[in-house]
Amino acid sequence: MFSIAKARHEKWMALKDPKEKGSYDLRDILIDRGLGLGEAYSIALAKELRTIFLANDKQAIEAAREYGIETKWFTEILHDALKRNYIKSVDEYIQILDSCINQGLYVSKGEKKKAIGKARAILPRKDK
Repeated sequence: MFSIAKARHEKWMALKDPKEKGSYDLRDILIDRGLGLGEAYSIALAKELRTIFLANDKQAIEAAREYGIETKWFTEILHDALKRNYIKSVDEYIQILDSCINQGLYVSKGEKKKAIGKARAILPRKDK
């Protein structure tokens, strides 16, 4: 099972704060717009590092895109893993998605159904 503590211990995930003043200014703007502290920090850091902002919140994704930050939905990352054969089957995809949902990730029933449908569409292309 995935855990943030394990990922940090294995050194493939690190906690990092923004360093630039502009990042803190952006964080404050985003908080004033109603985003949570974690989302605001994450967006500001993604902009500073010029990296992808991973989220599963429409308001946060839209805010990040307004500032020119590349974004991905959580389910898109799972689709990428399926395409690259890190996830071996649609059943495994569903197990991972369900596990994340059980740990608190919110995905509506409709979005979950769409994501699974896309995973099923990816699998045949992956085998070619």
